[in-house]
Amino acid sequence: MIGNGGLRRKLTGIIDKARGEGLSKDDNFPHLAGGADARIVDKPPTIFHLDPKADTRHKIDAERLFATYRKGLNPDRTRLLDRFV
Repeated sequence: MIGNGGLRRKLTGIIDKARGEGLSKDDNFPHLAGGADARIVDKPPTIFHLDPKADTRHKIDAERLFATYRKGLNPDRTRLLDRFV
């Protein structure tokens, strides 16, 4: 029912991908590593774990950064974030 043919084809492709391989093959979606402790797999430059040695060299205060981010969230998002930190 989408009148724009280009948009219709694009959305159809996205839906087909989700029905097929889905997010398991999506390069832009974080993947979990197996093992006793689940963790997100690094995929530089967009997904990575902070390195404690690099943090001091680059003056990254991760705790302050996440605290500032947390203050800007809606209460429902804050509860969700608190489940994972």
